[in-house]
Parts: sequence; structure tokens; C-alpha cells
Amino acid sequence: MTLKGQDCLSKADVVIYDALVNLQLLDWCKPGVPKIYVGKRGQQHANEQKEINELLIRQATRGRQVARLKGGDPFLFGRGGEEALYLYEHDVPFEIVPGISSASGAPTYAGIPLTDRHLGSMVTMVTGHQGEGSQIAPVEWARISRKSTLLVFMGLEKMPLITGRLMKLNWWGDTPAVVIRWGSTYHQEIVEGTLADIAQKAQEAKIGSPALVVIGRVVGLRKKLRWFDTKVLFGKTVVITRALDQAPEFARLLEEQGAEVVSFPTIQILPPRSWDPLDKAIASVARYDWILFTSVNGVKGFFERLKTLGGDVRDLKGVRLGAIGPKTSGRLTQLGLKVDAFPEEYRAEALAVVIGEVKGSRVLIARAEEARDVLPKTLEQKGATVTIAPVYRTVKTRRAAADVKRRLLDRDADVVTFTSSSTVHGFMQHFGARQRRRIFEETKVAAIGPITAATLREYGIRPTIHAPRYTIEALAKAIVKYYS
Repeated sequence: MTLKGQDCLSKADVVIYDALVNLQLLDWCKPGVPKIYVGKRGQQHANEQKEINELLIRQATRGRQVARLKGGDPFLFGRGGEEALYLYEHDVPFEIVPGISSASGAPTYAGIPLTDRHLGSMVTMVTGHQGEGSQIAPVEWARISRKSTLLVFMGLEKMPLITGRLMKLNWWGDTPAVVIRWGSTYHQEIVEGTLADIAQKAQEAKIGSPALVVIGRVVGLRKKLRWFDTKVLFGKTVVITRALDQAPEFARLLEEQGAEVVSFPTIQILPPRSWDPLDKAIASVARYDWILFTSVNGVKGFFERLKTLGGDVRDLKGVRLGAIGPKTSGRLTQLGLKVDAFPEEYRAEALAVVIGEVKGSRVLIARAEEARDVLPKTLEQKGATVTIAPVYRTVKTRRAAADVKRRLLDRDADVVTFTSSSTVHGFMQHFGARQRRRIFEETKVAAIGPITAATLREYGIRPTIHAPRYTIEALAKAIVKYYS
């Protein structure tokens, strides 16, 4: 996908998309934009081509900006040219945004360069499918050089015919060949062989579409250049239970190591039921000696409310700040504020210790509406006057994606991650006790810290993977280490 393609999606009033499109791309659309599926896979068509053409016309002539989202590149075996011609014939203006074709994307992710100055300086692309009932595509096979890299699109079903034809034309039977299925995705499968046996090996592996066949001497370089399917977490599915707006960073860390990441948000971050306690604290914020933040959400909620009430960071002059965790501390630093107390252990108990003597001090704690009382009670025992001001609340999600629940129950996930006690409670509400036992008989559990781990044990679940430090970066590294 190009940046221009992303820009087009973000501006579209309606999106018409194909079967092989990565559905994550649809996240770039404006909220509420109609998304119309018109996918075609083999002989299974959601819409015939004529219907798709007419749909484009109908949507465009309503004054809408239409994004026609196709897999790979629209002008390479993608019928993009046919659709554009139909628009031209009906005087509908259009523009074409090129994409990364499977012709280059899939071999690259398989570790196969299409050209190499020592092994092949020519690339030939052909289709192995030419309409219903055709035995073999009407390609001039005799004109294809044996020294070229041959890419066969949509040719899996005709592979015995195609490879047989090539060998009759004196192609060497030991020419390296591969079949790449779902290239460049986390479901990527590769069958390796030679021109003489690749058709049989693909049948034995029961590999299906979508698949690309690559034949040529450059295929042999895969032994040294494969990089994607050698990542530690390749082939592993990791479920993230964090709130939806907090999941992307964690997902990126895991995807960089080859994991398929599935979002299953079990909590949602909302404003507190009442702003009164925080508003009263902000109105007299200068009288506090300390303000303590226990999470990034606490920092965000506090300063957004401060701004809403007409204040800014200057109102905190003379007030010392404490934070739990590097993310929380970092967010304060980004605001130009100095963090006076930051414990090495990212727990409330540690913060109560590191701030030192607080007898006679006024302490404001900006935190979630429902949280452990260990920090305020410890400070009160040390002689501080403590004010608790809820700046956000964590609520369980009422509904969960049915497909993710099904995958979990089918044990089609390797790891479920929990980054707080609230994510544990939120997750468990979606499953009964028997379902939980079924899920976690084989699925590993990763917990960010001892508090979260203790909450899991309350449900009879023992975490398999622990983070040495209580951060998502450390949790991601712990998962990688476990599978290394």
C-alpha cells in the first residue's frame, strides 16, 4: 500500500474492496464509511465483474468519492484496466494508484530476488488461469527463456499441466521452484521443490489459493536470504486484551518479531462518572505538596481536564510529581515537567517508599476510579493527607468480536496477554469456567506484573510468561525469549 493509497482511503465516502485485501487497511477509512465487499475467489464470486462495474458507476454518480480497493497492483492481473475502461466509457473521472504487486511482494517475503546478475536477468509473468473450462492459459510457453524467472499467477490447479509443458520444451527438471501461499502475511506458507516435483509436492502439502508459483535459478537463493519466516514469533498468534486505543504500540512490537496479532479489547477507558473531586483539587492545586500519577491514562485525563478548566502546567509550580512506570514518567517529561519520584519497581508500594517523608504533606493521587488502596493507605499511615481524584474509569467491554472468541475456543491462539487486572476481569466475563479451562489448556498466558498475575491466579490460571519489568516492551521481549 502506498501513502497515496492510504490518503485516498482516508478521504473516501465509500470503499469497494476485494477478497485478498488486508482488512487492516480498512482501519484508515473515515468512521461510518460504507464498505462494500465484492470479492472473487476462484469460481466463488460475491459479484460478477459486470455488477462491480455498474456498482462503481452508481456510487460515483451520486457525488461520492469512491475508493476501489484491490489486492496487490490493480493493473497486474487485477482487472483494474477493465474497470477503468468502463468508467471512461461512462464519463466518470478516475485516477489509478499503483500498489505493491504480489509479483514482487510475495517473493521478497519468501527471500527470493526476482533477478540476480549471475542467475537471471529476465522476469516473465504469466497467468495459469484463463476462464472456466480452459485446460491451460494460451501463453506462448515456447517463447519463455529457460534462464528467466517465471512467475505463474492463478496457476495452482494447472501446475501438473504447466510444469509438464515446460519440461517438454526442454526446461531443466532440477530448476528450483516454490509455491507461495498468502505471501507477505502471517499465514504465509511455502512449498519448495523443483520444476519436476513442485506440482506433486504442492498437492501433498494440500496447499490452496491464493498462491504464486516461482520457477527459476534465483529460487535457490532462498536458503540464504529467507528472513520473514525465520522470525522468532512467525506462525504464532498473540491476543492483546488492552483497550483498543492502547493496543497499536504493543501490536507493533510483536509484529516486528513475526507474530500475528489479534486485538480482543476487554476494557474501555472512559471519563469518570463525576469530575467534581478532580475539579475541586484543580481549583486549589497549588496547596498540594505532591501529585502522584499511577498510569499514562491518569496523566492524560488530569491535564486534559486542567486545560478544559482554563489552566495549564504553570498552575503546578512548586508541586512535586511522582509517577509509576517509564511511560507515565515519560508523558510528564513530554509536557515539560520534572518527575521528582520515580521508583525502580513499577508498583504503588514502591512509589510510597521512594517519595520519602510525607508527614504533614498534602498528596493528590490522580488515578482510575477503581484502583487498589495500597498507595493512599500507606501514605496516610505515614502522616500524609491524601486526596483521591478519579480522572478516568475502566469498564469492561460488553461485546466481543465473535470471530476472536471462536478462535480462542478453537485453541487457534498461542498466547493471550494481560497488561492489568482490569484486562483479566474484562476477559473472563466473556467466557464461562468450562470455556476458560478449554482455552487455557494449551494457550499460554503472558502477564505484565505480579498484580496482574495474582488476579489471573484468582481465576485458577497460572501465567506462563512474566515480564521482568512491568512494561509492554518488557512483556513483548519476554514472549520472544520464551519462544527463542
